Amino acid sequence: MARFGQSFVNQLTNPSYGQGLFELGGAIGGAPAAAAERKARQGMLEQLQTAISSNDPDVIENAATSIIKTDPKAALELSSQAKALRLEQRQQNAQSGLGYLQNQMTSVLKDESLSPADKQEKLTALQQSANAIGGAVPGLDPMSISQMSMQAEDAVFRQTEARKASERADKGLQIRLKQLGLSEEASQRAAEQHREFMDTSDYRATKRKLELDSAQYASATQLARGLAGTEEGKEKFLQTHPDKEGVFTAIEKENEAKDLQLEKLRKDAEDGKFSYKEEDVREMLGLDKDADVSTFMKLAKHDPKTANTVLSKTLASSYASRTVPSAAMAGLFQEAALGYVQNNIDFPGFDTDEEQEAMAAKLALKAADAFVNGASIDEAMLMFATESGGKEETPEEKLAREFKEQAQAFLDNAID
Repeated sequence: MARFGQSFVNQLTNPSYGQGLFELGGAIGGAPAAAAERKARQGMLEQLQTAISSNDPDVIENAATSIIKTDPKAALELSSQAKALRLEQRQQNAQSGLGYLQNQMTSVLKDESLSPADKQEKLTALQQSANAIGGAVPGLDPMSISQMSMQAEDAVFRQTEARKASERADKGLQIRLKQLGLSEEASQRAAEQHREFMDTSDYRATKRKLELDSAQYASATQLARGLAGTEEGKEKFLQTHPDKEGVFTAIEKENEAKDLQLEKLRKDAEDGKFSYKEEDVREMLGLDKDADVSTFMKLAKHDPKTANTVLSKTLASSYASRTVPSAAMAGLFQEAALGYVQNNIDFPGFDTDEEQEAMAAKLALKAADAFVNGASIDEAMLMFATESGGKEETPEEKLAREFKEQAQAFLDNAID
């Protein structure tokens, strides 16, 4: 609540005003030095100070009445301040009442047990109460108050839509994670962890940095493709990109793998055999795991030599069209992945730098693989959350699990 006017308080403490009271006391008593005058003067001053400090309009009004004959100007000031304070209190009380009515409107709109007709009836009654307050208290905005129920409906509608949008996004996130091979429970846990990551300022800063750095990595990859296999190619590359040796190394390894695969296909064609399964063909060509290669496999069974030739040409064309190998882009996500591991993953015993760096390298490669296959920065960083279920099995843990599964299968067959 507002205090009494500061300008008037300053007047009371001003020596010139005190002198005025002194002169007023002299006029009242007829003898400035008389004890009765000093007492009256001191009493008046104390009364005014008490009234002002009370911030109570009734007390201030009484003080104004008591000095109206001795100091009409001060009495008028006190009375004016009392009226202003009383109006301010009424306005504050009205605002509190309006706030309560607005909360009631929101509660009515969110009450699923009420029918639309019941909601409208209650809203109308609450709006009428608000209109009454707006019309009774000066200084309020009746037009704005008359729209309270509509404003409440709009606010609740926006909240509902935002919640639905959030739920749709959460569900979509879980579906995307399930498509990556996670279980229902694991996908839900990963989605929750990814949402927490997205809500941090680190996420937004990381995304901005990745967007800037991705162009540099793409440029470095293009240069590496042109220089790999040439004399002093690596030295020339590092002169332009001294911090991206990993990109050049990845391109070199990709070229070596390509040459080895093409050489094997050429030899198999000469020998008249075809030694690849459907999943091998998909992996070599970078196809989706569900891509239909059955027609090609029929060709391979009927004419292995021709199948090897077709695969060689397709593979060479596939390599030429690939702009960025995943390994070349892994460095782009390395720093972001390490930050994610350090701040968002908490596995028991997962506390050494070596373990964290190994996990980050794995996540960075996953993110890079998604990115080079057309995923956005946001979608690529989603790969970080796929490991939130825990560390991979050690060889010993895998052996123990498989042994247990075999034993359980034996028991199931025995019972049947």
